[in-house]
Amino acid sequence: MRLFTFLDNLFYPMQKMRFLPLALMGLLAYCAVSCDTTPEVPVDTDTYEGTFNIQPNSFPAGGGVDLNAADSGQVAQLDSATSFPWDIKMITYRTSQGGRPGIFLYGDSATTGSVRAVDVSALSGIATGLTGFNAFTEVSVAMQDAATTDGVFDFDPAVDVDDQGNPDGTKLAAAYAKLVIGDQINNLATDDQPVFLMISREGLYYKVQMISRENGGDVAFRWARFADDAIME
Repeated sequence: MRLFTFLDNLFYPMQKMRFLPLALMGLLAYCAVSCDTTPEVPVDTDTYEGTFNIQPNSFPAGGGVDLNAADSGQVAQLDSATSFPWDIKMITYRTSQGGRPGIFLYGDSATTGSVRAVDVSALSGIATGLTGFNAFTEVSVAMQDAATTDGVFDFDPAVDVDDQGNPDGTKLAAAYAKLVIGDQINNLATDDQPVFLMISREGLYYKVQMISRENGGDVAFRWARFADDAIME
């Protein structure tokens, strides 16, 4: 009996030491999850505005916006910056029928990582104009599912020409019809402009709206990012 007691006393501390590393690992794992003191960076949900100049006298005429850029509100003009990151772009093609602007999303149905969008005024009955923009505060699952990429834009102004050798406006209109926005909202009044849900290249959610289009070629847009808790699952 004394021998067993002696052996128990000898091995019991060793048994306890075997579980010590496991307990230590558990504590470290808990701290990795619960003890993180890094402050969360709040989502910038401010509304920004920017202006494209689409005067077709200096083709390519237009510009693009990187919705997630640190300098939100700045538009890169095509005639001064031919290569830049963008989520939404507006270009004017000059045809025999005059300038024909269209709105493009980054990428298309044939590429990965493309921007997706949907007209939520038409889809969900959200009002148009500034009233609708302000009223659009929540992104439903139905809206997310309905957002699509542009189709493949297959218009080449050097090839798709009319009998006079000018870019063919009819062929351009058919190519625009394959885009989510294209030329649908070019001539709408400010109060009639729909609101679009747009999912950026990074997978972030924005509301985007054209504000106005001036005869001189200036087109104003507004956009704002949604907070994470405004996106329904």
